[in-house]
Amino acid sequence: MSELSENKLQSEDLQTLKTAFEAIPVSIKSNYPEFSMFSKFAPNIEQVDGNLLKSAIEGSGVLFETKLKTAVMQEIRQAPDVLLAKDTLHGVINVATLGLEELKGIKFDIRGALNTIVFKAEEGLYALQEVKSDIDLRQLLNAPLEKVELALKLPIADKLRDSLTFLKQKLLEIMQTHDPSKHEEPKTSINFADDQKSLLFRLQDVLSEGRVADILKYSVGRRDDIPDIVERLIKHIEFFQVSSKANDMVYSFVPFSWQGLRDGEMLFKKNKYSSKKTFTCDINLNLWQLGKLSISATVSDRVFFISFRAERAETKDLIVAHRGELERRFAKAGLSLQVINVAMKETIDFAEAKNTNALDLVV
Repeated sequence: MSELSENKLQSEDLQTLKTAFEAIPVSIKSNYPEFSMFSKFAPNIEQVDGNLLKSAIEGSGVLFETKLKTAVMQEIRQAPDVLLAKDTLHGVINVATLGLEELKGIKFDIRGALNTIVFKAEEGLYALQEVKSDIDLRQLLNAPLEKVELALKLPIADKLRDSLTFLKQKLLEIMQTHDPSKHEEPKTSINFADDQKSLLFRLQDVLSEGRVADILKYSVGRRDDIPDIVERLIKHIEFFQVSSKANDMVYSFVPFSWQGLRDGEMLFKKNKYSSKKTFTCDINLNLWQLGKLSISATVSDRVFFISFRAERAETKDLIVAHRGELERRFAKAGLSLQVINVAMKETIDFAEAKNTNALDLVV
């Protein structure tokens, strides 16, 4: 964690990469789609909207990994061999159940056969008491034994043979008539082009190639800075991935270009103790000209409450002077803005709520 946290990005790093990549001739960049994809990696702040924010969150960190794992498990569960084995096992279980029922019937047949043996033996004893010396005892004993043989062999052999034949036939039917496509569920589509870390790994490979490396020597800044910034971008994303696992929260990297921004973060959370549906977005900004600023926007039953906390008095006064513009924008969007509160705060620390149940986005 300490190694990852040391790879802190600066707001100008993304701009340095963009400027360097723009200097590469189109004839070369056209051979590498990674450059075109990276141009959309960090849009300007004016372009950021709900859809773009959603796409950036889902393509970064644990959310993308979760989608990928879900897709892989879905493919495994729907693989033809897995489906066939699954249905075959169901068939075996069903046939085995029927076989047990057949065995119960055989049990009663065996019991009946044994009773027949005892009964015939008793008959033989009574007969022996009255036989004369000239009667063939073998012939007398053979009669009941033949009946016992019929009682034992026929019921058992036929029922077992029928059960085994039925089992074999059912398994063949399952294997021959199984159509995996009938069992397929709608698959979750994964757009790998949106995976931020994957794009950066591919960029590392591109930057190490001869023609691109030579051109970057004469781009803005030292050539060695470019791969280093890409590496720090990867470490930056990995820091939030590890933080998500460690804190049982969702931390995500949302890159965009804002010339006046030094650092920033957003924290989304739901108030689970309120009887109303209440959601809060906490925003911390570190601006070059205005200093640090903390903003909290809460919506409860479609009504908004907004508070500003500034480290500098001049920043607080500027917000108060333009609060009317914020009210007009809310009204134009058809949103009900109930309260705007502006105050001072001596110290504004980022990531104050790391242990709360929330979605933390660092920009």
